[in-house]
Amino acid sequence: MVDSLCGFFEEIKNPDRNLVVLNRDAEYPVRSLLDSMFDGQPVSVCDLDISEEETDTVALFEDNEILARSTLDELLESILLINSDLYKRGAIDLDEITLPDVLQGLDEVPFRLRGYPASNK
Repeated sequence: MVDSLCGFFEEIKNPDRNLVVLNRDAEYPVRSLLDSMFDGQPVSVCDLDISEEETDTVALFEDNEILARSTLDELLESILLINSDLYKRGAIDLDEITLPDVLQGLDEVPFRLRGYPASNK
């Protein structure tokens, strides 16, 4: 049995999952948004060119196996370019949001969160 909340999180086994942008054709600022979203988190983001894949596809990998795929546009529309005030003010209910497959695949990965004012994300 754990003695504290921190002890509980220390016992969680973190799956080794990584995001790979396949055949990136998008401009650098788009890729930079993705990097900043996962900065300091236990998920790495990298680029890879594979001739069999479409451009700007983001794949979720674990142990060299693809678990999910989403387009970079899906990530942009759902998370990266969304106005966070829509969530803060309740204009959109969380149950109305559908996350891209690669983000749903990160459901077992523990992320570090900071509240306002320490974070602007």
